[in-house]
Amino acid sequence: MQRTAGNLYYPVVHSALDIPETNVPVHTDDAHAARVREHHLWVLLCRDPASPRAAAFREMIQEDTGADDSLMGTLLAEETGQTAPAVAASAGQPPAGPAHPDLSREEWAAFTAPAPPATRDFALRETTLGLAGETDEPWAGLARRFGRIVLADRLREVRALSGFTRVSPDATVVAADTSRRLKWLPAVEVFGEGVFLTLDRDALREWEQDVEVRRRVAGMRAHLDRVPGEERSRSAQAAVTRAASRRSGSPGRAHSTGPLGSG
Repeated sequence: MQRTAGNLYYPVVHSALDIPETNVPVHTDDAHAARVREHHLWVLLCRDPASPRAAAFREMIQEDTGADDSLMGTLLAEETGQTAPAVAASAGQPPAGPAHPDLSREEWAAFTAPAPPATRDFALRETTLGLAGETDEPWAGLARRFGRIVLADRLREVRALSGFTRVSPDATVVAADTSRRLKWLPAVEVFGEGVFLTLDRDALREWEQDVEVRRRVAGMRAHLDRVPGEERSRSAQAAVTRAASRRSGSPGRAHSTGPLGSG
């Protein structure tokens, strides 16, 4: 494929599971955080935490619920996908566009709470690995490392296309609604099933403290922090090569001739 071809694109897709409303309490949230999320201004605040009205929304929520700045910053970071400092720094800045709330918390709660009555699009049932009577390894150790196991017999997922980028994933996003007048997005329904597994918290905590595991994670983080800079450097070098090739008239490595035209 030609490097400068305009037909290479990366879709920006948002997805969510269709989970029915339930009266089962969310056990993963403390009562204080739950009061904040249930406040009638919480959704408006999460949609655009950098808007001029966000500070007023936040102050009213704190007055009604008694939440402090630390709790509000943490909850906003979880819902919007931003880091807590980024949420705090956004106050007084121009609106950066509506944020996309993180729905994984609600999805996690739906799978870890007692299974609700089955519907046409959502049916869960709790099960086990069937290893309760096993005493030999590795089966006994495997059973100790898992917590809740849920079979999802029916699931409905909605995937919406909000836009796309050309050539590179980090390029400027082209909105699906180029006129920005529509109140809907192109979307598809995906039906299926799956298995939900939770890890034993104590076993996971012990694994996270392992010296060898921490060393490997530190190396992976260092590599991830280094890669974006290297990618930008290679992109800049490629751009210089293409510009030099065009000026000299030499095909070079970044120049292409043939049925697809020149680079």
